Amino acid sequence: VYMRLGNLIHAVLERTERSAIEEGRERATVDEAMAVLDDEWADAGFGDDSVGIAWKRRAQTLLENLYRNWPSSATPMDVEVELTLTIDDIDWRGRADRIERVGDAITVVDYKSGNPASVGDAARSIQLAYYLLAADADPRIAAAGSVSAAEFWYPKKLLSNGITTRSFDTANLDDVRSEMVEIGRRISLEDFPPTPGDACRNCPVATSCPALPDGAEAFVP
Repeated sequence: VYMRLGNLIHAVLERTERSAIEEGRERATVDEAMAVLDDEWADAGFGDDSVGIAWKRRAQTLLENLYRNWPSSATPMDVEVELTLTIDDIDWRGRADRIERVGDAITVVDYKSGNPASVGDAARSIQLAYYLLAADADPRIAAAGSVSAAEFWYPKKLLSNGITTRSFDTANLDDVRSEMVEIGRRISLEDFPPTPGDACRNCPVATSCPALPDGAEAFVP
């Protein structure tokens, strides 16, 4: 259900923001977003019972937060942009939610409907690093300027000065690219060592994972 909500928000933003770009506007309005939400709702899979109504209200709140606290005054270039990149013979693919620029400085934006990542995690995000690298390698985008930033936008979390955003630290780009190379190598070799982290607390097989204390006990002779 959370994925459906995210897909719904992205669909609404794609339609509203593409229309704004085609009309030469900086962005759409909250009223336009609400109209598109109403149009998309029937096929979103939530239903019209009390539970579905609660989910629709959550979607409305996210959109209201975003449009009333829009965190950028940049010129939009495109939305829902397919990006591809080959690193050490491994093909990477992804889709950027929004690409915008101020002068010749280009930023790639990814909308998030959930809770914010930590500042440190975003600063080393593989997803944001990929957007930087792939957008910079795209001839059409690179021709418009220098791809210099990548950000997550979190309309769920309001601060005193607007919605929460998180940025990639370009000082980490070379290190994260090396991490991507290693990930590609391990996928090619089907080598998937356990990597303990925050996600382990929700893992259904944590009690049998040799990299965790509880799981390691399962392998003691």
